[in-house]
Amino acid sequence: TQDEFSFCIRMEVGDITTSEWNLGKLDIDELEAGNAKAIDSDISGLVVIPSEYNSTPITNVKSYGFANCELVREVYLPTSVITLNERAFDECQFLNKIDIENVTSFGGYCFQDDWSIVKLELNNSVTKIPDKFIDLGPNAGGYLYYVNLPQSLVEIGDYAFVSCDRLVQFEIPAGVTKIGKGAFGGCVGLNSLVVSNSNVKYTSKSGGVQCNCIVEIETNKLVAVCKNFVIPNTITKILDYTFYRFWNITLVQIPNSVTEIGDYCFYGCIGISSISISNNVTNMGEAVFYLWELSQTINIEYNEEDLPVGWDNNWNSHCSATICYGVTI
Repeated sequence: TQDEFSFCIRMEVGDITTSEWNLGKLDIDELEAGNAKAIDSDISGLVVIPSEYNSTPITNVKSYGFANCELVREVYLPTSVITLNERAFDECQFLNKIDIENVTSFGGYCFQDDWSIVKLELNNSVTKIPDKFIDLGPNAGGYLYYVNLPQSLVEIGDYAFVSCDRLVQFEIPAGVTKIGKGAFGGCVGLNSLVVSNSNVKYTSKSGGVQCNCIVEIETNKLVAVCKNFVIPNTITKILDYTFYRFWNITLVQIPNSVTEIGDYCFYGCIGISSISISNNVTNMGEAVFYLWELSQTINIEYNEEDLPVGWDNNWNSHCSATICYGVTI
């Protein structure tokens, strides 16, 4: 059975009083081992989740638990809560503050479209940042200026921090072995993207010099960039969504070592006036220049009739740029 628990301000919250907040109700489901969720999306202000109910510890926030609770501004989690399930706080657009320092597991889309969050402190035991952890959607924005990446981290999911344009730096810890596509896409404020010298999977150096991009060491594949990047001349493939929504990048020089460019690689890069593709590129993914505009130019060394079979038939779909073939690169 489900019981309703009217949540209230507890003493440890400090000088916040109940008169300052419009309090709603919290739904505790005893059948699901201490999961918590909002009883409706109309709650607002401060939410305090209790550490237990009927002697059952509250350990999780349910999937979609507070999704679309747009007027919630602060959430206090007890130390017993260690899991935020999928979309737990999805589209809580006015959520400004949440203490997640005891949470060790997150579901995908956990804080998607939560524009108002300013800081996230991750627990030192977190091993995975899920897909679309705090994806802010197609338009850059939001107030998030700080996220720590703990040394325990192993994986960063697809589109994990999309459009978090106030983030300025990341250091990838030594233990990270997987970085998803578009993980830092649209983070147009990033000016430093550095990999720990102890990481054996990835590097951010070329010839011993920082290049502000992430390279997979064994394969020489370009995984991610920030605005002050230099593509090393050892790169053989630029992976899917590598430049995803970096609208403020104005120049990309593709080295002759590159033979493959992945799907949607330059998606939304509308700040680039022109780009050149040499005849060393024998494989081209789908919709590589998605959303490019008429004022942009793509220079291709191949003649149009000589494009390799490795070029996807839809490589230039959803692209309005001027395409010039047979150009000497």
